[in-house]
Amino acid sequence: MKIKNDKRKEVLSALESQVRLALEAVGTQAVTDVSTDPIPVDTGLMKNSITFALSGEGPKIGSYSADKSGKTGGYHGQTPSEPKNTIYIGTNVEYAKYVELGTSKMTARPFMMPKLKANLGNYKEILQKYLKE
Repeated sequence: MKIKNDKRKEVLSALESQVRLALEAVGTQAVTDVSTDPIPVDTGLMKNSITFALSGEGPKIGSYSADKSGKTGGYHGQTPSEPKNTIYIGTNVEYAKYVELGTSKMTARPFMMPKLKANLGNYKEILQKYLKE
């Protein structure tokens, strides 16, 4: 049997494009979800540094700054290539992990994981919307 007009490559390419668009939409929404109040804010540096990256790529923002202190920061490098089709959401501000998880001297004030978990259903809907088109 010989197949004429094999469209497998085109279909796979279109699917990969839609998956990427879906992941970017989820990442954008997740950053919005995490960045909204209440988030512990002193200068705004941590809040402004929250971003996302897709596997094998660099973060969507390259630099950020505090609202009050004038401090700045930036991102460089890229995320691991595997696992493929993965979204990394977070911040590279050094003290963010202590705010999120707490320390022996400071109570945790989670600002990231609770919001991401609370919105898993929304992220699933975004994925379904993009992948049904």
